Amino acid sequence: MSAIGKRDQLIRFEEATREQGGSGADVLVFRPAYECWAARRPASGLERFNAQQIDAQADVIYNVRDPGTHFPITPVETLRIVDLSDGSKTYDITRVDKLDRRRELEITARTKAA
Repeated sequence: MSAIGKRDQLIRFEEATREQGGSGADVLVFRPAYECWAARRPASGLERFNAQQIDAQADVIYNVRDPGTHFPITPVETLRIVDLSDGSKTYDITRVDKLDRRRELEITARTKAA
């Protein structure tokens, strides 16, 4: 697979499932589900002071071709993005908008830096 045009970020969608852990409690596990090329741009940034620690959050926007029924990107609560082109940073999906042109999705995602 090669990057085409502005889509130069290889991303992977991971799907959440619940499994029984070693202690018998339910554990949320993310499994790779779908990979594609995306265009990424910053949306915003936020720094807060919490108990003498700095929490940094970064919102980014990914534009991807809509995979349609092959891999429906909803509901967002059960998916996350791993940006393989950016050190495998993990982003929680906060919003998915379908753009009218060319079957494209605009996905807003947030990471929390440690």
